Amino acid sequence: GPDGRFAFRDVTPNTKYVVRARLEPHAHVASDKLDQRGREAIDRGDLALGPAGVLTGRVLDAQGKPAAGVRVAAAWEIENDINVVLADPATMPEIEVEAQTESDGTFRLVGLEPGSKTVAMKAPGGASAVFSLVVTAEGETSAGETRLTGDHAIAGKVTWSDGSAIAGARVFAGPDTDALRTTETAADGTFRLGWLPQGDLPVGVVVEGLPVDLGQAETGTDDYEVVFPVPGRIAGRVVHEATGEPVSRFAISPQRTDLADYDQRFVQMIMLKTLGPTPFDSEDGSFLLPRLAPGTYLLEITAPGFPKVRKTEFVVVGGEALEDVVIELPRGNICRGRVLRAGGDPLPNARVFVLQKANAARGPDLERAMDDREAAATTEADGTFTLPPQAPGKIHLAVVHEHAVATTHAVDLKAGDVSGLELLMPAAGTIEGLLLDDVGRPASADERFYVLYPDGTHYNQSVEDDGRFRLTGVPVGSCIVRWVSVRDIRRYLRVTQAGDPDAKRAAYDEIREEAGEHYVRDGETLKLTLDMPRRVRFSGDLVVGGQRIEAGLWVSLPAGEWGKWVSTDDVGHFELEIESGTYNVWIPDSEGTWVKEEIEIPDQREFSRDFERP
Repeated sequence: GPDGRFAFRDVTPNTKYVVRARLEPHAHVASDKLDQRGREAIDRGDLALGPAGVLTGRVLDAQGKPAAGVRVAAAWEIENDINVVLADPATMPEIEVEAQTESDGTFRLVGLEPGSKTVAMKAPGGASAVFSLVVTAEGETSAGETRLTGDHAIAGKVTWSDGSAIAGARVFAGPDTDALRTTETAADGTFRLGWLPQGDLPVGVVVEGLPVDLGQAETGTDDYEVVFPVPGRIAGRVVHEATGEPVSRFAISPQRTDLADYDQRFVQMIMLKTLGPTPFDSEDGSFLLPRLAPGTYLLEITAPGFPKVRKTEFVVVGGEALEDVVIELPRGNICRGRVLRAGGDPLPNARVFVLQKANAARGPDLERAMDDREAAATTEADGTFTLPPQAPGKIHLAVVHEHAVATTHAVDLKAGDVSGLELLMPAAGTIEGLLLDDVGRPASADERFYVLYPDGTHYNQSVEDDGRFRLTGVPVGSCIVRWVSVRDIRRYLRVTQAGDPDAKRAAYDEIREEAGEHYVRDGETLKLTLDMPRRVRFSGDLVVGGQRIEAGLWVSLPAGEWGKWVSTDDVGHFELEIESGTYNVWIPDSEGTWVKEEIEIPDQREFSRDFERP
């Protein structure tokens, strides 16, 4: 409207909605990801249109000549749990700006929102590429030259188990798991996937509604066959349990429960998370799941105003249909409450998660545990929240906020609705800093640091690639922040595990005398630089049966409080950085029998030792 206001009405409940706006010549502007719950109104606030970015580049063919007519598309960075991006603009979930290359192979994409982008390109002949970069608002961002290489192919056919062809199946392959070539099968089920580098490559086939088929094929193969079992289907209605009246809007997520193979279960989990449930909108509450692989299923049903329902033991037979299935949704119990600081002030924008069982973690550990979960509610300005309807019974609420210690709370919804619930969150601060090695360089990402409190509360995590670390939601009070030292392990465990408070305090004071102590203040950020002492570069060769082999060693403290697996390379060589001191090294022989050898690593820059076994 003339005042810039907008509204989307009748939005289906779902997660990770993004609101985008555009007005030439400005760039797109995108909101954060939003979770839309039933009967909830979200005021997103202002979206400010900013300066646009421009992306330029040049595309060359396999011979290094300019490639004209190549479709080039840029999208907001594509992210998923399996790090797979198909090298084809047609497979992008959404496209921000696209263009075709000119006769000299150049392209120019105008009007991009500054930020991380995924760029996919495909030539008329099928050659394709995909990559990521960051587009800025200042001047033009250049993608440089992209060469569409590879002149090998894999061909084959995708069919049902009764021999009939599957048209429109998505086939993908490639040397890199994050840039896969892709095509669709023709009407007769055949495909030819070209522009591949030579080698033995992973090949996948996706048929809508069925598990992904994963395999390997050598380029040059022209008879690669994939056979999917003839699917079955489930049809029925969703109704109110109390009245039998139809539920018109709902979503169903079918999940196989008879998958014995771990890889199959993992792929199913990723696909369910990526694709989400199937939505339905029907006046009579009817639904049809038309393409399900034979097997035993659980159906998870979600609907606005009802608790989540899970129905099990639907057996699907290939080529047959389960019909007249009736799923009843019970009335759900409502939980309303407020999230407050320890002093009683309301805490807005706290995320409230529903757990089916207790989680003993708190603080940053609980925050990490909730990273991949969907919040059931977010508190308003006055700290209030309302959960979507829950099935009667006991639930546990995890409450997370950057400026409070994340905590869990048990709630009993057996008898009915619960109102007036008050959840208190202890005050918290933030710790951030930089971990440096003994010559002042940022530590590598496999190094760890810990935060330790006198009562045994502790947090332990790795630093980032550049040696930086940041912990939000840590308790207010005195604590030790220290690089994880092997020499500290025994004292550290005494603080975290000893039942005697005096023993905890004594072990804490021992570390404090050496490492110093800091104080975390409410709502403030404690900034630190931690220096690691000199460590020894310990290296050597593993020789088994007179030959250097690719295997590994187990290095541990004699009392067993600490251990580290060290892999050897293909010629039996190993290297690790470690503190000086006494260690046990476990060494395998050719039959897999392990023996222990105690060694002393001196306090010097480098130390070498070979290990031999029959």
